[in-house]
Amino acid sequence: MLSAANNFLSSDPNQRKKVSPHFIPKILPNMAPSNLHINYKLQGPILTSSTACATGTQSIIDGYRYLENMKDDDPEIENMIVGASEASGHVISLAGFQRVRALSTAGVSKPFDLSRDGFVLSEGCGMMLLKRINSNMLEKCDICVVGSGLTSDGYHLTSPLPDGDGGYRAMKKAMRYVEENDNRSKINVYINCHATSTKTGDLSEIKAIIKLFGGNEKYRVFVASSKGALGHSLGASGAVECCVCYETLKTGIIHPTKNLQEIDPEILNILPQNIKILTEREGSINVNNIDYALNNSFGFGGVNSCLVLARM
Repeated sequence: MLSAANNFLSSDPNQRKKVSPHFIPKILPNMAPSNLHINYKLQGPILTSSTACATGTQSIIDGYRYLENMKDDDPEIENMIVGASEASGHVISLAGFQRVRALSTAGVSKPFDLSRDGFVLSEGCGMMLLKRINSNMLEKCDICVVGSGLTSDGYHLTSPLPDGDGGYRAMKKAMRYVEENDNRSKINVYINCHATSTKTGDLSEIKAIIKLFGGNEKYRVFVASSKGALGHSLGASGAVECCVCYETLKTGIIHPTKNLQEIDPEILNILPQNIKILTEREGSINVNNIDYALNNSFGFGGVNSCLVLARM
């Protein structure tokens, strides 16, 4: 868009050009999945979400809900390719995020750390193939989507609710299946947080997690963020992090939050005993029986999405 505008409005007649006939198709969000369908001759439904940094997780939720809810109306659709990509590594993106003071001035992403000062912009892509199955098709150690939650804050364009209520409600909806169907006395949960390394965002999300799990000895909760290592790929981040959740359940290895050296006391002082934030110096831990993985994605405009994966 920027290139087309610069060329069209240029005062230099040698640079001024007509708008390309490909301009409109190139800026449409649905052209990413459309090209996938064209290249591979796919002819099922195309669903395209655009919900800021919640897009990746919401895209997987959309595919999951389509398979779940359209069993009778669209039974021939048994698989959905889901995910998201984003490539916004441009000076105008950096300038925009810098103006809202979201970027790290040190160039290091430090989720939950005392010295955190914002995120590091990255580019990325995460994709999954979802398959509709029934209980008779399940095999040991299969990894399944078992819950999802979508909410909005109705509060502010860029800031989350200080008490984390929007994120809490999204996680609570996503955990409904677990609450209603899992009667075990001890359950291990891994949470890949949205955690963009901003002061208000990280604290708000931790408050939401505490509100849902804090003090409930049924749950042992391990908290981490991939953004310390991978940066923030905006709309793609949730899809990338859902892939991390999948691998965590598959391997039983929980990787710590990179660059997290000293947990902010404002966070540490409110953590109950059953919730642990993994620091870099502690290294990876092996928890063979991780039962569920939650992926949180929260975006500008107050959009919140949460997906729950289970190791069956």
